[in-house]
Amino acid sequence: MDTSVLTDCIPACQDIEKFSDDHFHAKVKVKFGFIPVRFNVNVKLSAISMPDKYSLEAEGEGGLAHAAKAVGNVEFVRTNEHTTRVDFLGEVLPGSKLFELGEPLIQKTASKWFNRFFERFEQVVATDRVGL
Repeated sequence: MDTSVLTDCIPACQDIEKFSDDHFHAKVKVKFGFIPVRFNVNVKLSAISMPDKYSLEAEGEGGLAHAAKAVGNVEFVRTNEHTTRVDFLGEVLPGSKLFELGEPLIQKTASKWFNRFFERFEQVVATDRVGL
């Protein structure tokens, strides 16, 4: 939940503010195909059972025609004394007619972003910047 780690791990994240243990605000610049969009994203955590799991809901606004919502569940599973596996199940839900039309592209982009986030997170953990 360290905002500097999250900023480094989230692709194209420009800034994150932590308002409380369960509420964050981020600014992210996304490119869907050839369309660049800047999102202001509010993230709310729920069903928090740290350090084991939590749920998240993110709502992003990127102007009049650009809105999206993401929901997901994160679970940290300790596999042995030195290894923790992060399980994530989530989806992106278009929040505007324009995004509904481009849903296949949005889902493909979101999948790439989730993968890049976890690749970056693994690198951060490997450099011992995060105490898990």
